[in-house]
Amino acid sequence: MKRTQLWLFLGAWFAAQGFVLAARGQTQIAKLTGSDSGPWDLFGDKVSVSGDTAAVGAPWHMNSRGAVYVFRRDMGGADHWGQVCKLLAPDGVAMDNLGRAVCLDGDTLIAGAYGYPGGGDTGAAYIFRRSTGDPNQWNFVKKLTASDGAPDDLFGFSVALCGDTALVGAYTKNVAGVRSGATYIFERNFGGPDQWGQVKELQPEDAAAYVYFGVAIGLSGDTAVIGAYWQTDLPGRAYIFERNAGGPGNWGQTAEFLAHGLESFGYTVSIDRDTAVVGAYANGDAGPGSGRAYVFRRDQGGPGVWGEAASLTAQDAGYKLLGWSVAIDGSAALAGAPGRSGGRGGAYVFRPATPSRETWPQTSLLLAADGAPNDLFGYSVSLSGHIAVVGAQMDDDQGDGSGSAYVFYLPAMALTGDLNCDEVVDFGDINPFVLILTNPDAWQAAYPGCPALNGDINGDGAVDFGDINPFVALLTGSP
Repeated sequence: MKRTQLWLFLGAWFAAQGFVLAARGQTQIAKLTGSDSGPWDLFGDKVSVSGDTAAVGAPWHMNSRGAVYVFRRDMGGADHWGQVCKLLAPDGVAMDNLGRAVCLDGDTLIAGAYGYPGGGDTGAAYIFRRSTGDPNQWNFVKKLTASDGAPDDLFGFSVALCGDTALVGAYTKNVAGVRSGATYIFERNFGGPDQWGQVKELQPEDAAAYVYFGVAIGLSGDTAVIGAYWQTDLPGRAYIFERNAGGPGNWGQTAEFLAHGLESFGYTVSIDRDTAVVGAYANGDAGPGSGRAYVFRRDQGGPGVWGEAASLTAQDAGYKLLGWSVAIDGSAALAGAPGRSGGRGGAYVFRPATPSRETWPQTSLLLAADGAPNDLFGYSVSLSGHIAVVGAQMDDDQGDGSGSAYVFYLPAMALTGDLNCDEVVDFGDINPFVLILTNPDAWQAAYPGCPALNGDINGDGAVDFGDINPFVALLTGSP
């Protein structure tokens, strides 16, 4: 059958079925709690999501020994997020605080225990890996410690993971002065298979006392963003380090971000490819404690130059602490605001308004369906594709301060003709377009959160046979 005949056949068949599709909005699909959570566990203090798996830290669990709980989608039913395991440090003891930092990337998880050993605060981090034989089993792989670790370093207060590279922050370490801070880089096969050896200790070019370098870290590919939220005579900062900058295998500083007068700037950071987000929860431009976050992009100030692209603020006024937590993935940025509405909290979704990504308006607000004052929903946030996880460390379902986390679906960025929601309209959208015409339920299942009306090419409010010729014209560039 010729291509034009195929389009006509599919269009006629689709019209005969009378399908009219609506876009799917953000939806709370699950509330997560630990199977044995109790009072003051602070479950949800940190969260991380990667694909269909989420990890939630509970650093005060078991007299602050700490734990990390792992959940998977479709455990116990479609879209049901069920707990599959609870991870503990093999040598963990009280006051280690495992789970204060958590990062999940595919089948590998890293969790920080800044209090190790037993409240001595030297710190450690633990690598776990999903079993190839059982997707619900996670095995301990390696314990990471700093080569020059010392008491009160708080190594493991922050962690980041991408592929075979892990970063661990020790933000109170005394290197270039009291509490100047440090960040360490480890690689999976450095020193032998799965050895996760230390390859570098990072310091900023302007290292100084009370910088707290490493309080927050993010990693994407060969690029890291590292927060330093306080300096004695300067506001907070964030730094970009890149692999191979300054020589093969070297991690060199390539950019420094500064927001004047914002002492909390750099307390939280996140990065995805060429875009970084930095939180400044104490910013008061929209009122005391309103908070703000900033977007920085590579090439914003010229080829290879990182520059500020936008600032993120909430549409509603008031004390929110927006930017207490931040996350970015693809075309969405998420900023937690645990102070909103008397501590009920919220998480704000921002998306770029133009292809140049120079403005990022708020597009939605995530709220807990059962939110209550002082839950601190938004204390932690994480994004993976169209899935967002938001922690509420003071939720009291299982006792005061037991904590919880919530899973949401976010809508994809609306882009006419983008039927696979990869934010590009190209020939990769042909099969999804055919699928939405022939089996809209299967299309929705294959691309959850993708706006169905991306297929409304002619703008008549429906996806039907009238969109076939405009879709072909859009792909081919013909009038």
